[in-house]
Amino acid sequence: MLVQRQETELVIQQYQASLTAFYQLVNFDNFTNVDTFITQPEIEELIRLYRLAANEIYYLITDNKLDKAAAKLTVLLTIERSLMHSSGEMILHVLPIIHTESLYQPLLVKLQHAGFTEWAVFDTALSPLSNTERLMNNVWRYEFADQINAIQNALQAQNNNNFSYKPNMTVNIMAKFYQTKMLSEDIAPMALLAAVEKSEEQIKAFNKKAKLASQPWRHVLYNYRNIVGSLLAYTATPRFIPILTNKLEMDLQLQLLHAMVHANSAADLNTDRYRNPYTGEHPYLTDDKLCHKLAQEICVPWPHGTQPTLISAEH
Repeated sequence: MLVQRQETELVIQQYQASLTAFYQLVNFDNFTNVDTFITQPEIEELIRLYRLAANEIYYLITDNKLDKAAAKLTVLLTIERSLMHSSGEMILHVLPIIHTESLYQPLLVKLQHAGFTEWAVFDTALSPLSNTERLMNNVWRYEFADQINAIQNALQAQNNNNFSYKPNMTVNIMAKFYQTKMLSEDIAPMALLAAVEKSEEQIKAFNKKAKLASQPWRHVLYNYRNIVGSLLAYTATPRFIPILTNKLEMDLQLQLLHAMVHANSAADLNTDRYRNPYTGEHPYLTDDKLCHKLAQEICVPWPHGTQPTLISAEH
């Protein structure tokens, strides 16, 4: 990045007006889709803005403009979390997972190495995720509405008397699929792993039934009252790679980053404060890293030295 700085800064300058407008999004807190068909984000441009903003922050740190860099990094984190909080776009829930590790963690580490000390500016941006941020209920609501609209539009011009198609039955099949993905907004963090596992089991059961669509005689036999509607429901229902566990791991990474920038030594680390909210376990030090474990090990650099046993507040 330093070798290509001159070239990169020309691009940043070219996009400066867009970057300035992008940073202004921090003043808004509602990014709910009005209509998912007409409010699709320009994802490539959005990703470009994130990367250019990260480059700009990197160069500010390099130039020792640490306060300015920290302020812009806080804004970037806050914008991404606001988008994730209320949007029904799947990609806006995926990007924070990617960016936390590929953009925010390296920049926070570089800030720390540069001697930045005013870490309170990050307290909100690095705070634990709320259930609304953890869950993806808005995504499933919009996906459900889009799928139903697509099926209704596909059949609108058809004479339903020539088809074994029951609209309500079709909607119910679709609803059962999306209900497996929607978890209660009041669910306790300690119950989330079990709820995710149950949801995944229910989705596997649904997908097993959907395989009947590839066996015409069985499909007709089992769905004789709604042959076309059930076929459309089972084949139109999207197959998503599950990312909810990845969002929980992102939450742990934010928590560990908060610990990394606020503690000055291993002895100074309040391990009770940074317990894993999903398992109740304390963070642990290994190979100059501070870690948690969920589906996989999540770690951040730990530059503060080690001691044999981390001391919790109760001791």
